[in-house]
Amino acid sequence: QGHTFTLTNIGDSDVEMGGWGISTGFEISSEDCPATLEPNQQCAVTLVPTPNDDPGARSATLTAFSSIRPPEKLFNPI
Repeated sequence: QGHTFTLTNIGDSDVEMGGWGISTGFEISSEDCPATLEPNQQCAVTLVPTPNDDPGARSATLTAFSSIRPPEKLFNPI
């Protein structure tokens, strides 16, 4: 089962998206983010665990590389 993150540009100017950093053990199953996220525009990224021998709980970190600093201001959980 995956987890979806919603990114929202809450600023007044465009944000240039530059790719993703993902924890080991996870992969992106879907994403609909454009190269440029305009003010108030949203997009979504879904992470799923990669298959392994350990069915237990795992945690992940998703990093959005973009023109905004600090990057965590871009994320709104759903």
